[in-house]
Amino acid sequence: MNLKLFLQILRARKKLVLFVLAATIAATALLTLNTPKEYATSTSLVIDFRDSGPFDQSGVPRQAAADYLMTQVDIIGSVNVAFKVLNLLDEEHVATLAREFAGNDTSRGVPLDDKQVRDKLAAKLLDNLTVDPSRESRVLSIRFSSPDPELSAAVADGFAQAYIEASLELNVAPARRNAVWFDEQLRTLRSRLEEKQNALTAYQQDKGIVAIDERLDTETRRFEELSSNLVGAQSSTLDVAARQLGQQHPEYKRAVEREQSIQRTLAQQKTRVFEVIQQRDELDLLVQDVENARKTYDLALQEYYQNSMESQFNQTNIAVLNQAAIPTRPSSPNLRFNLVLAAMLGLVFGFGLALAAEALARRVRTEEDLSDRIGVPVLITL
Repeated sequence: MNLKLFLQILRARKKLVLFVLAATIAATALLTLNTPKEYATSTSLVIDFRDSGPFDQSGVPRQAAADYLMTQVDIIGSVNVAFKVLNLLDEEHVATLAREFAGNDTSRGVPLDDKQVRDKLAAKLLDNLTVDPSRESRVLSIRFSSPDPELSAAVADGFAQAYIEASLELNVAPARRNAVWFDEQLRTLRSRLEEKQNALTAYQQDKGIVAIDERLDTETRRFEELSSNLVGAQSSTLDVAARQLGQQHPEYKRAVEREQSIQRTLAQQKTRVFEVIQQRDELDLLVQDVENARKTYDLALQEYYQNSMESQFNQTNIAVLNQAAIPTRPSSPNLRFNLVLAAMLGLVFGFGLALAAEALARRVRTEEDLSDRIGVPVLITL
């Protein structure tokens, strides 16, 4: 079939084509006008990747920014955030939401404490929610559509606020749990530190230790003096013996007794030195125990203070860029777009029906068509 024959067929069956076109446009217009209108609006958020809190300076790496944004999209689209939105909406908007989405004709007193009602409303909120992350920036768009323009704007802003609250809770909740845990540990560590300190004090009191190092130095000097005296006494004994006075001689006896006395005193002094050294070692262990317990307690106390401060932090790295505006025109259905599409489809259907009708009732439309059908050339046309 050539173009000339196609145009002839359309011209001959133009009424059918126009009827199909008009019927398609009319049906589309009627369907569009009877379709409930939806009003969509959006809230824009900016997320700062560089710093998520006063104690977290690591930020989010550039290569992880996309994953971070997708995580935020999942958080916004969670049931937990949807429940928070229900709590943020006023009674009028909740009633409108229940009337439009849940089939509840009650204008007031929607039982939000009923789990089935809350689950149903939350599911409807999420069904009409669209979250679009930007590929080239740190902006998230929260879009919501409903038959009520004011409700759409209120819910879009509600999701933004609920998301900020949920994000803050996700950051603060671990710090709160850690603060409680460290608070419990501090009691145990404080008791342990007190026990170690009391044990050290009791040992010092029991041994009468005031300055162990000075005492050790004194006893050591005393031992050295006795050692020197012993050497002198032994030398004197040898001198007396060299004189051959005899062992019964008083001078010899005095020299021997003096040497033996110094040896006994030196042995006693040696024992005292060892006792002081042992006391110093035991004291060092007790002091080390106290220092270790104090360091452990100080570290736990520092962690407790940090987590306690983080648990009270009420700032987030999310900011509202643009609040949702109440839409003045419906986002769907789009009458103009639907009519243009209906016209295109109507023409296609009309052309198809015209060709089908022509195939069922074939007629001669052009000279070439006649020549092809009878098998002889056409010489004259009027």
